[in-house]
Amino acid sequence: MFTEIAQITDATSGFNNDTVQVSLRKRWDGDFNLYRLEPYDAGRGYVSYTSNAPRVFADRVLTRLFKAKALIRIPPETLTEAQRKEASMVERFLYGVYKLNDERLAAMLLPSLQAQMAWYLSLRGMVALRVFITKTEDGETDPQIRVLDPYHLAYQEGDKGLLWAAYTRRASKEQVKEEYGSVVAQDEVTVIDYWDTKNNGVIIEGRWAKPLEPHGLDYCPIVISRVGAMPPTYHDVYRYTGKHLGESIYASTRGLFPILNKTMSDLLTVVRRGVKVPLGIWSSDGQATLDEDIWQVDKAALIPLRSDIKIAPIMEPSMPRDASALVNMVLGDIQRGNYAYLTYGQVETRLSGYAINQLRESEEAVTAYAIRSMEITDEMSCRMLLDQFRRGDGFKPVEVRGRTSTNRPFGYPEKIKIRTTDIKPGWHPEVRIELSLPEDEPQRFIMANQARQGERPLLSDRTIREKMLLVDDPDLEEQLIDLEFGKNIPLVKLQRMFDAYMVEGRPDLAEYVMNEIQRLILDLKGRLASAQTQQPMMPRMERGMMPEETMSQGIPARQPGVPAWASPPEELGATPGGARGAILRTEEEV
Repeated sequence: MFTEIAQITDATSGFNNDTVQVSLRKRWDGDFNLYRLEPYDAGRGYVSYTSNAPRVFADRVLTRLFKAKALIRIPPETLTEAQRKEASMVERFLYGVYKLNDERLAAMLLPSLQAQMAWYLSLRGMVALRVFITKTEDGETDPQIRVLDPYHLAYQEGDKGLLWAAYTRRASKEQVKEEYGSVVAQDEVTVIDYWDTKNNGVIIEGRWAKPLEPHGLDYCPIVISRVGAMPPTYHDVYRYTGKHLGESIYASTRGLFPILNKTMSDLLTVVRRGVKVPLGIWSSDGQATLDEDIWQVDKAALIPLRSDIKIAPIMEPSMPRDASALVNMVLGDIQRGNYAYLTYGQVETRLSGYAINQLRESEEAVTAYAIRSMEITDEMSCRMLLDQFRRGDGFKPVEVRGRTSTNRPFGYPEKIKIRTTDIKPGWHPEVRIELSLPEDEPQRFIMANQARQGERPLLSDRTIREKMLLVDDPDLEEQLIDLEFGKNIPLVKLQRMFDAYMVEGRPDLAEYVMNEIQRLILDLKGRLASAQTQQPMMPRMERGMMPEETMSQGIPARQPGVPAWASPPEELGATPGGARGAILRTEEEV
């Protein structure tokens, strides 16, 4: 796109000076002041009050987004067995790369990727990522996912993604020397990291610190996502609608907090004046004064005064009659735009299932757009990681560990190695962010129990566990249930007891248990042998025959409801039980 330093700096400057960007940065500054609880100034002589509501609300939203579970899945329903194995390898690669990236961020004293994305989506209303797989100095594969602050990012949009992007940041001279090998005189310098669809370069103080060179891709590896459903619009009367794209969590309340702070400051000032009321002194010559502060508690209660001096409050401090109604109105609007007070734990009575569902919907309304933006950003990042790793030139295998979407660990104790040949083209993983929201759990279990009752249940056990009880891995849960059921078998209990005694170093007690195990086994074998000898043999002609077939051969059919073993064998045309083994003489011998 650009090849000269002047072209890049001019394009960056033009983007930053655009009216829309100026308005956005002004909005971001105001929202950050709310987040950091910038002290409200009521003016000289007045007591100032700063509400903590903006920070508490933001921390609540960030906690929800940070604790949300990111599930990276490839739908297995239409895959063959071989494809499922490949899909499992793809999922492990992505989960492992995300874990490696978080470990790198922690070493850089930065929050995790999900935490940073949550902060920018909440406070900026948009997030930007740089997704690029490179090599370290020793040749190891180094997948990187870095969060970029939209405040300092200039870019140009295109039909198939960004045409170019330039990220401006400040770096110390030690960082510049370590990252790029450049020596600068200033303690801190400006660094511009430039990317387009073909090249990448780094500019420091008007010079190339990293020359412009191809990065090996056919796209710009910068991902940007905005919060909200508003698309870009244009109006003749109101042109600059772009500043409303990607709103923060303060969109509906940022104008209410100054009113609350001003009203509460006035109330606090009146209360303060009620403690120390302004006094008037009346005297014949008008020259009388008080040399001491009579409001201090350690002062004497007796003050000598002349007979012509009078001291009295000038006015009684009081708030306007409508002040309380104003505060309640503002707090109500803030609550409707933020979380309900119940979300913060202000619950006086037990909530019904309906109330919990309403509370859940109100929380989802606050975070739904941020969650969707996070899902879109993660999906685009995953596709870039797979594409870059698959077609990377000479990438060494990546050693990863972590947990899959079903919460199964992999890569423990030793990391697993994933090679570029293990990733086939065409995979498009889906990402779902699951929030931990208030739920009526007892009601869920009651409904799950009702769904599996009767001879023909409404739902299968797997569907109940997955959809209603929200079990991560229904198949694994069924295996665990079978294992627990097997533990109740007497022989299994004795075997576990034997193993425990052997581990504890008590072979004498283990021998007693083994004797009991052998006794139970012999007893079980004896009962099985007895049952086999007592069970009558089935007639051969009955096997595979229906009652109608036996009647067609002159053999009487069994009565309905009577089992085969209950009928006398001679009734079915077989040899009577008492005649088995007897030697029958012929007519000549008789």
